[in-house]
Amino acid sequence: MLAPEPLTRYAVAKAVEQRYGGDDGILRTKRQHAYDLVPALEANGLIRVVGTAPTRTSREPTSLFGATQAGVHDWRAWLSSPIAMPDAMTGALARLYAVRQGDFATMLGIIDRYEAMLRLMVQRAEDPVAPDHIVERIRSVWSRRELVAQLQWCQHSREIVTDAMAGTSPWR
Repeated sequence: MLAPEPLTRYAVAKAVEQRYGGDDGILRTKRQHAYDLVPALEANGLIRVVGTAPTRTSREPTSLFGATQAGVHDWRAWLSSPIAMPDAMTGALARLYAVRQGDFATMLGIIDRYEAMLRLMVQRAEDPVAPDHIVERIRSVWSRRELVAQLQWCQHSREIVTDAMAGTSPWR
């Protein structure tokens, strides 16, 4: 996630939890976990202190963090990286949540890469399993239906983004 303005450590954690976390979030990230990761991001050169902000108490001001060039580069590389199984849907959704508001081209690119990975899986799908392997047949049917559902999701997601680009989204 790339914030449009510098954030305190607490604000970083809160933003990550709101976008990805909570009990219903795609990554179920909790605020404390995100808060604890901020020093590691700073140590790895992905974010840096860009200023300070006053606190509510008389303590010293708190640091404001912003992305470094390396952090922005890594974020962009992650958005455009291949999406792989077994957690491909989670990976695709996490990338979509990380896209800046209105960056429809990046959203469509993520959906396209996810769909390409699914189509490759369909091409590699095995022929029907021999009738005496009942459980394998059941698994095979489930896998194929899951792939079809995910391909349909790609189509519908692309339509939603395209509608938003045109300003015809039914959710406006």
